[in-house]
This record gives sequence, structure tokens and C-alpha cells, in this order.
Amino acid sequence: MNHSLCREFIQHLNQDESLKSGYAPEHIKNWFEELGLPMDLLRFMQWDWPQTDCQIAHIAIQSSASLYADQVTAHLLKHKFLNAGSAPNGDWFVIDFSTEACVPGFITHEEWSPWSDEPQDPRQFFQPIARTFDSFLYRVVEGRYLPTDYYAAKEFNAFLKEERNA
Repeated sequence: MNHSLCREFIQHLNQDESLKSGYAPEHIKNWFEELGLPMDLLRFMQWDWPQTDCQIAHIAIQSSASLYADQVTAHLLKHKFLNAGSAPNGDWFVIDFSTEACVPGFITHEEWSPWSDEPQDPRQFFQPIARTFDSFLYRVVEGRYLPTDYYAAKEFNAFLKEERNA
């Protein structure tokens, strides 16, 4: 993930100022510091993330205060997923921060529950929607296709694999 590119893309998307992107509240900046995020994602979340709940394409994005307060966030952080919002059907929109790429994607709400009696690893229910977080924002800026939920992402990823092998 490239923080500078993400900042530029989010500023482009925020031309009408509906995203209210900018500095997170001080206590949330400090909380982000404790999460072990890759540096580019850390700085983006602290300095450029939307500070109001909003929409990016068809995805509901949580403000930094909302993701901090969301009960699911703590469950996902254990698996190096940052809870960033939701799909129209309620699937979690997450950023996988286990690598520097910070891959965005969906975790299905139909098969994974943080409140299950037997905790499961959400990774088995994760489908990426872009190679990196900056490529996700680029796709939005360019008005390109993005899967609408976990199952659409799964089908799209299978399609891309078939296309590569054709």
C-alpha cells in the first residue's frame, strides 16, 4: 500500500467534502499506533481516513470513531483484519494488514460470526476485492467494477483466475 497514492485518491473522492477525510481524534490516533499496522496504512488511518460514516462506491465506510467503537473490530484485529465498513448485504469490508499490500475484501456475515460459541478464523471466509488498498481506491476513482459482497468477490476472483489461465 502506498500512503501518498491513497491520500491523493481519497482527496479526489472527497471533492464534495462528504467523506470528511482528515485527522482522527487523538485517542484514536494513539489506538491505531497500538495495532501493529504497516506504516503506510497507519499514517493513512491516522491522517486521511474519513471522519464521518460515508459511502465509497457501494461500500459503507465507517469513520475512525465508528470502527473504534464497533464490537466486531476487536474480533477481527486478532486475525490482522481492520474492520473498515460493510457491503450492502452486511458482509464486513475489511483491510487485511498481515502484509504491506493491505488487501481489502469482504468477510461473509453468513458463515462467520464473532459471537459464535466456537470461534473460527475469519480468514477462511475472506475474499479480496483488489490487490492492494491503493488499487481499490484507484478502481473507485476510475469507476471500475468492484464486487458487491463476499459471494460476488468469490465469483469474480474465480473469473479472473480462469481469464489468466485461458
